[in-house]
Amino acid sequence: MKKIYFVLSLIAAIIFIAAKPPHARKNALVGFVNPMIGTAPSTTISALKHGKGTENNAQVIPEVTMPFGMTNWTPQTRSTETKCIAPYYYNDSLITGFRGTHWLSGSCTQDYGSFSFMPETGKLICLPEKRGSHFSHSEEFSSPYYYKIFLKEYNVYAELTTTTRCGFLRFTFNYAGKGYIVVEPNSNYGDAFIKIIPEKNEIVGYNPVHRIYQGWGQKAG
Repeated sequence: MKKIYFVLSLIAAIIFIAAKPPHARKNALVGFVNPMIGTAPSTTISALKHGKGTENNAQVIPEVTMPFGMTNWTPQTRSTETKCIAPYYYNDSLITGFRGTHWLSGSCTQDYGSFSFMPETGKLICLPEKRGSHFSHSEEFSSPYYYKIFLKEYNVYAELTTTTRCGFLRFTFNYAGKGYIVVEPNSNYGDAFIKIIPEKNEIVGYNPVHRIYQGWGQKAG
C-alpha cells in the first residue's frame, strides 16, 4: 500500500508542477518569444519585390494575448483601421494609445471594431495625431503575456496584460497635476460612438465594421 500511495503522491506532484502558469516556471518556453520580430520593414528579396509602402512589412504587432484568446491588446503607433496598415510599427517614434484589437498579426487585412485608451497629463489632447508621446525601445518590455512602456511626454508608465476573455491595463501617473484617460473608437468612417455614464461607472459604445472588398465601405453588420 505504501508503494501505491507513493506513486499517487508522485503523480499528484507532477500534475501540480505542470499546472503552474508559464511565468511561474523557470525557463518556460514563452520566455523565448520575441513579439518584436516582424514589427519593422522586411529587407528580404521577396519582400522588397512584393510591394511598396507598408505591404512589404511583416505586419506583426507586439500584442498581449492568450492562446485562442478573445481579447488582444497592443501599443498603437497608427490610429487607422485601414487595410495593410498595422496598429504598431517599430520604426515609429510616437505611441498614440493602447488598443483592443482584432488585427491578425502578420497579415495585411484590416483592423475592425477596435478602440484605444491613452493616458495623458497636463493638457487634455484628444486627436491621435496630436496626442502621441515619445518612447524608447530601451524602456519597452514586450512578451506574449505582458507589455510595459514609459510615455515620456506624460510621465506615465503603461502596462498591459490579458486573460482569455478580458484585458487589464494599468497606468501609473508620476505627475501631481491633472491626469486623463482618452477613450477612442478607431473608426475610419467617423460613425463610432462612446458614452460615459458616471452614475453607473460604465463606458458604453460601438465601432461598426465595414467591408473592404465586395460592397466596399458598407457596414458589415
